[in-house]
Amino acid sequence: MKIKASFFTSTGKVRWRNEDGLLLDRQLVAGTSMGSPAFSEIPGNGHIIVVADGLGGHADGELATKAVLETFMWSGDRLVDARSLADVLGDCKKALDAMVEKGRGFLGLGATVAGIVIGNGSEITAFNCGDCRVYHFANGYLKRVTKDHSLVQQLLDRGDITEDELRFHPRKNILTSGLVGDLNRRAPKFFSCKVPVSRWDRFLICSDGVWESMSARELGGIIGEGAIQDAANALAQKVMKNGASDNYTFIIAEIQ
Repeated sequence: MKIKASFFTSTGKVRWRNEDGLLLDRQLVAGTSMGSPAFSEIPGNGHIIVVADGLGGHADGELATKAVLETFMWSGDRLVDARSLADVLGDCKKALDAMVEKGRGFLGLGATVAGIVIGNGSEITAFNCGDCRVYHFANGYLKRVTKDHSLVQQLLDRGDITEDELRFHPRKNILTSGLVGDLNRRAPKFFSCKVPVSRWDRFLICSDGVWESMSARELGGIIGEGAIQDAANALAQKVMKNGASDNYTFIIAEIQ
């Protein structure tokens, strides 16, 4: 499948550095804030597209993000199923643990991550660990296909809160999984699923700074509007207009 993608990462209005990052196959963007969305065409089969978000409150979240994305970049060729995805996520944790072993000041260093693996068939694999997300836009409808690892996701699953209430809940930042350098050697919990795709379907891969800033209905209206470059510009502007209180990063990928 050929992929067209438009992508963006920003510090936002409140934070003073950007701990988010993104990866499109071998193109890695981390530790910077972009002025406007960029565009890329990715030919051929076998693609890995990932967004990562350094865990808030740690002084070196951007280092965790870069380490995780680099691990995916050099491991993308072996991502074929859930088992290989588990192996790569395990390698991400090993990379973070190795940083902790070199300097105990890195203890707790971590990141959340979400992405899609695109092969040569009629479906993709979507995955996440933490509260970065993947959405699928098809037939005029935007659907979240990943499941957050968070306390509020558990409340949503039980029917205690709605999707929109989740965005404003006071405990929304309590995670139940993530990629963390803590030397405990436990494999990180992650979610993955297969998503059937057709030509012109779109995927949004984003950090929580994007989806927390607007309703799912608003998000869907933007992702499906016009060319993906136009959608990316509109999304970047909308998040900024809504306050951009966190770093925010997204990739809009269209199946060709």
